[in-house]
Amino acid sequence: MILHFGLKFDDLVHQPNTDGATLGPKKSLALLETWLGLAGNVEDNEYLRVERYRQALKRYIKENKKAFFAASFAADPFSTANVLLQRRDELLMSGWDFKAENEAIPERLKAWAILETYLSELENMPRGKADLIAEIMANLHSFQLPLTKVILYDAFDDLPYYWQRIFKVIENQGVVIENQAIENQQFGSLGTDLEALRQKIALNNAGKVDAKIDGSVLIVKAKRETDLAEWLAKVKLDNPRFQPLCLVPETNRALDAAFVMEGLPAFGIASSSSARPVLQLLKLAPTFLWKPLNPYRILEFLSLALKPLDDRLAQTIAQVMAEKPGMYSSLWGARLNAFWEGLDKKVSEGKNINVAEIKRQYEFWFDRRRYDATQRVPKSEVITIFEYLSKWAIDANMHKKTPSLLVLATQAEKIKEFLEELPERDLSNLELERIIRTIYSPSPVVLEEKQVDSLAHLHAEGAFAATQSSLVWWNFTDHSSTPALTFWRSDEIAFLAKANLFLETKEKENRVQLKHAQRPILATTQQILFLVPATINGKEAVEHPLMGYFHATFNKVSPLIFDLDNPSFSESEISSFFRLSPKEEIEKQEIKSTEFFIEIPDLANIKSTREYESLTSLEDLLYYPYKWAFKYKAKLSSSAILSIAKDTRLMGNLAHRAFELILRESFTTWTQLQVNQWVSANMPDIMFKEGATLLMYGKEQEREMFYNRLKYAVWSLISMINNNNWRVVATEQAMEGTFCESDIKGKADLILERGDGEYAIVDLKWSGITGRRNMLNNMEDLQLVMYAALLEQEQLPHTCYFIIDKGKMLSRNALAFREAEVVNKNNSDAREVHNIIYKRMEATYRWRKSQLEKGLIEVRTAATALELERHYEQADENLLDMLEMKLEDAKWDEFGVVVR
Repeated sequence: MILHFGLKFDDLVHQPNTDGATLGPKKSLALLETWLGLAGNVEDNEYLRVERYRQALKRYIKENKKAFFAASFAADPFSTANVLLQRRDELLMSGWDFKAENEAIPERLKAWAILETYLSELENMPRGKADLIAEIMANLHSFQLPLTKVILYDAFDDLPYYWQRIFKVIENQGVVIENQAIENQQFGSLGTDLEALRQKIALNNAGKVDAKIDGSVLIVKAKRETDLAEWLAKVKLDNPRFQPLCLVPETNRALDAAFVMEGLPAFGIASSSSARPVLQLLKLAPTFLWKPLNPYRILEFLSLALKPLDDRLAQTIAQVMAEKPGMYSSLWGARLNAFWEGLDKKVSEGKNINVAEIKRQYEFWFDRRRYDATQRVPKSEVITIFEYLSKWAIDANMHKKTPSLLVLATQAEKIKEFLEELPERDLSNLELERIIRTIYSPSPVVLEEKQVDSLAHLHAEGAFAATQSSLVWWNFTDHSSTPALTFWRSDEIAFLAKANLFLETKEKENRVQLKHAQRPILATTQQILFLVPATINGKEAVEHPLMGYFHATFNKVSPLIFDLDNPSFSESEISSFFRLSPKEEIEKQEIKSTEFFIEIPDLANIKSTREYESLTSLEDLLYYPYKWAFKYKAKLSSSAILSIAKDTRLMGNLAHRAFELILRESFTTWTQLQVNQWVSANMPDIMFKEGATLLMYGKEQEREMFYNRLKYAVWSLISMINNNNWRVVATEQAMEGTFCESDIKGKADLILERGDGEYAIVDLKWSGITGRRNMLNNMEDLQLVMYAALLEQEQLPHTCYFIIDKGKMLSRNALAFREAEVVNKNNSDAREVHNIIYKRMEATYRWRKSQLEKGLIEVRTAATALELERHYEQADENLLDMLEMKLEDAKWDEFGVVVR
């Protein structure tokens, strides 16, 4: 048997028509393992090895308090164990026997020797790659391998030292060792640009040459890799005989997707996604163990396509959490009760729904004990979660047949095994995260299988065992990882060298990496296209290190570069090398100004299920009819899923809830201290139910600021109520009535009464004091005016804004609250102002209704406002008796993108 061996031959390899086996280090070890009867010794158990080594390190530190790794171990024991285990494996692969009798042994090596004795005392210590290599070396001398020849495609000195030792033993058995590295080939004259570049790389010829621009070297640039992918697909489509080998250094599907879009055969490149979405469950599931709650991660859990929770239930909870990010609020209870009732109704109608199983799922995830994130969680609780995940994934795969579910089941089972190996009975949040990261492994997936007649492709730069005529080097940029610092000290290297044992060096690693980077060019004889994007996946790309050879070879590199985004670039420059279809000219069209009416002739006949107007919808209809039409007539709305309420809105909601509860109390005799005590005692529970994001780690400053502002605001408001002899009539009072023959409903935040029939309506706002001042000055406080009308009292109620974050009351006069900031630009009587605003609202409402009856929906934006004003002037419409129309865009307008 002939073995073709290369350091990058474990994946796709370019080696057509070769006898024997073409293998890399991993596959070659597996073959030797089988021949020597060692199969089964090494499993996918690195996670268990890390845990056993952590236990050994823990024992060592107990006996050696000043161990060189003590500080790192205290900070992160799992990562420290992982790194030190890798170094231990390096020592084992070098051939060291971990004997520490020599007095000159360096201190750190002595520590590894002691740790090795600890490992030997552990039962069932999992074996790793280094242990397998040690066994292979121990058995190789006494076994004649069925090999006749080994052909190396990397220089012998470039191989890892353990492979050098293995091949020396094999050679001593009479097996021929031959080297056929691409770098050893003979080069011809400088006939082409490519030949000049190859000789510069291989022979380092002195001097530079002028580029001949013969098409043998082409550097094609663009801003994005997707642009290059589309261009290459077009080139291939126009040139069927163009059959290059493609080097795709990373599993990026942009090239594959572009080829498929053009009807070309797919490469079958795997998705480079860091993980399949379902695998996120491994990281998200432990969220349910901790408090304070993390609504963002729970919402992410609920939004996964595959999850161990009924989709309908998940959607219901997600909608609640998006609105009130917490658990067990009144809204939570109402929605869940409605959900269960809906399921029971469907079951009674004959639907096949396992309600008991859905309730078990809910109880498992949401009705469980939670542990303070700064404390520790019992290990048994964590095991229960991953055991549940593993079983669910296996059961779900029986129905859905999704490979990612099997990967999830396997990794969840590994985490469970890892946890069972731990001697500790409980875990911290950080320790659990580190354990999951130790096990978690991405699961790339092939979205398009390799199709017949697709272009051959490779991923590794060093995977060339033969030459080829043409090559496309996709994403010719720097993909190398950041070089790590050398771990080993000079005294340790010297100690091992005395025993003829050698550790791998960074210098050797860099040398081999450079040779592999050069190999694609040295292996190509006629033409290479280097495709160079400025950005990859939106991130700026770094120039490939080999670009230095281009500048060292040619006097000017620019003649070889074709920039697809350069305005001066002409495809005629490159058409001498490829046949290219002419570009289709798209007729230029001027962008028209936004239309300021949407015309729907039958609008008046379109039935609406809307039974009444709210005060918010009424404002939309009066000022921005298109918003009203889209939202309330067409019933369009943005999804709340994955959109947790922002902090400002959240604080407003929490403050409203706090005031609603406080104002039900007998607060007339409260002191400021009692107010502060109430807030401190009750707000954590309110936050858990409706604002858990403010309880999260890192939100301490925002939470403390909120508490302080709320305490000040509560004391300020109840002081004003007491000082001005008011009593609370209602909070969150539902109000309804008619307005221009239309039903209207609203909800007043606070209604107060004093004396005989004197009322005040207070609208609570978290912030926006300047905006509310402007509304009062400009007579735009429509909601307050409508509340006063709906209260239907003989004496017109006072209306005010209370700005919570400032603790201030705003009003047109100080009749209701002596402490109020009076906002009344014209010093008008409040009753007179109320009547003016109300009449203008009626006139504007009838005008808008008449427009709708004609099938016209006004589109009012900053861009159309002046055009609308001119239109109404020309139409001679009398707008003086109506509300003053806005000249700016609507706030919080999700439909703006539709009309602009």
